[in-house]
Amino acid sequence: MIMAMIVVVVVDTSYITASASSAEAFKTATLLKTLSVNSLITGEVGVGKKRLAKYILPDAPLLDASNYDELLTTLESVNSIIITNLEHSPNIKKVLDIITLKNIRVIATAKSSYYNEVVDSLFSIKFDIPPLSQRLEDVEQLVQKFIKEASLLFSTNEDFNMKNFTPDLSQNSNSLRRQVMISYLLQDINDNELMDIMQN
Repeated sequence: MIMAMIVVVVVDTSYITASASSAEAFKTATLLKTLSVNSLITGEVGVGKKRLAKYILPDAPLLDASNYDELLTTLESVNSIIITNLEHSPNIKKVLDIITLKNIRVIATAKSSYYNEVVDSLFSIKFDIPPLSQRLEDVEQLVQKFIKEASLLFSTNEDFNMKNFTPDLSQNSNSLRRQVMISYLLQDINDNELMDIMQN
């Protein structure tokens, strides 16, 4: 008797789309999955640029532009790639020359204010993801998502106390996730445990 093994690969596509701008960004990303064009996704840290890039090219390697030598080596053997933090590349012209020469499909991310004439000519589609402070409809859903993560991480089913909770959006989802995790952990700590934590 031959037994077949079935492997299911689950791609996390849980990009929150409660706000109109998030829904539009996800719609653009879904379209880009079907097109063989290069795209630049811009926005502040923690807005979901990398998540959308992975959604567009789920099987492509992901490299930070500041890892220059590793990036050049990887470009020699791929036909698609995700490059994050494009503004940190020490020699963007050389990177883009290799991409053009080898006809590599690239989805890149950069901060909102990034502009480079050479970069601009490579990317057919460019779109910016607004910060969470402009997508307040997404915040509540993100808080609920992070509460579930905290519940799994700390192996508890405690209710999260939303009283007096003001979301920290200073670094978008990064600061919000950190705030929820810390708040979730600390909400039921007694005074003695708190003192021990502070001493340590």
